[in-house]
Amino acid sequence: MNEQIKALLAQSGLQPYYNAQGHIEKFAELIVKECIGIVEKNRLDEYSQVENPTDFVEGWEGNSDVIIEDLMNHFGVE
Repeated sequence: MNEQIKALLAQSGLQPYYNAQGHIEKFAELIVKECIGIVEKNRLDEYSQVENPTDFVEGWEGNSDVIIEDLMNHFGVE
């Protein structure tokens, strides 16, 4: 289990059972993927509102890719 997931689990006050470890990790992974989905949706929403798509792609899209990668690395999600 990723160290960040372990730390969050401890902060939550939950005590994992031996056989629940995989389920807790899967639950955390699903939350991270939901967060990534929100970043991707916002990227698409913002893209549809810009006058010059080239400016958008060079700015926000590059940043959102970094945000997504950071989230995945931070929580150990592939």
